[in-house]
Amino acid sequence: IRCIYLTFLNTKLKCSVARHHASGEMVKFSFRGRACYFLAVLGAINVVVFIARHGTQQQRSAEPLRQAPVQRTSRLAYVLLGSGRDEVQLERILWQIRHNLLPWTPGDVLFFHTGEYDSAEQQQLVLKILPQANISRIPREAWTLPDGLREEDAPRWKYARCCPYPMHGIGYRHMCRWYSNGVFKYAAAHGYDWVLRLDEDSQVLTPVQQDMAAWMEAHGKLYGMRLWDNDGPEVTWSLPELTAWFITAHDVQPTFLYDDCRPRSVVGLHSRGGWRGSIIFNNMFLANVSWWLSDPVQAYLGLVERSQGYYLYRWGDAPVHTMVVSMFLRRDQVHTFGFGYAHKEAHDAARAYWGPALQDAPP
Repeated sequence: IRCIYLTFLNTKLKCSVARHHASGEMVKFSFRGRACYFLAVLGAINVVVFIARHGTQQQRSAEPLRQAPVQRTSRLAYVLLGSGRDEVQLERILWQIRHNLLPWTPGDVLFFHTGEYDSAEQQQLVLKILPQANISRIPREAWTLPDGLREEDAPRWKYARCCPYPMHGIGYRHMCRWYSNGVFKYAAAHGYDWVLRLDEDSQVLTPVQQDMAAWMEAHGKLYGMRLWDNDGPEVTWSLPELTAWFITAHDVQPTFLYDDCRPRSVVGLHSRGGWRGSIIFNNMFLANVSWWLSDPVQAYLGLVERSQGYYLYRWGDAPVHTMVVSMFLRRDQVHTFGFGYAHKEAHDAARAYWGPALQDAPP
């Protein structure tokens, strides 16, 4: 208000001077005139300073924050990948982590993004609920196409009827590759023993009421999840055949993978009705890092990576996890938790909350 008033005085004074010039009169400044002129100049300076400060604050709020290095305080890492698409869903799962998970299962919250949460204002959406969260951009190598693939070729990659182009595009396929292996390499590099993955649209509906990682260690478990689901051949095409080749070439004796094949042998591990598509619903999983990075698992995942099936055939991380777990772990090393859980849709919530035992094992 002061700035506006002083600017008004300045304008009034200039008009007066101009009028005197037009009439040919000599301009004389009284003490009052000189005071008004001084105050007007001061007001103009105030306006300039105010605009400069206001503009600087706006610019500062949009500047990217420096990413602090991960400070590990726990052996377990909660991992989320933010998309910036739905703030309501994001806030919901962050509150659920705070109230239903962290009091029982302590861990560091690692919140990754691809640029959507660079500014202080955007990061505050996360930090106001989980002040201890580490927010950082996902590693560049995880969000870069492998050698030999080009972005302009993406329309020619396989897109299922359920997700026509450009749905489940390059970003989605980067994510599947990241959660299949990249996240474990990142966790190991930062000293974590366990990874617990959740999505923005995950819902942890009830308190877990136990330290899940400690319980799994005490009972010899290496992989935990909440539910099983099914994938159709349109999004797993040729993954069973690649897995069958790996089993044959490396003389692997799968533990329970063949339970989902007809016939129950490597002969039944194919995409045309042999493998039935039961998959771990791995939008929530808790896995041991050192086991996942063991030589047999990495040999298989290296083959999957080199095949480029995440991109060319839209293989999800869920069927890849399922192949790994059912090839290399016994059933008694896998655990299905019983807390209320849902992902995306209401029927998932009802199934997880009211029927904790429903689909706890593959059909």
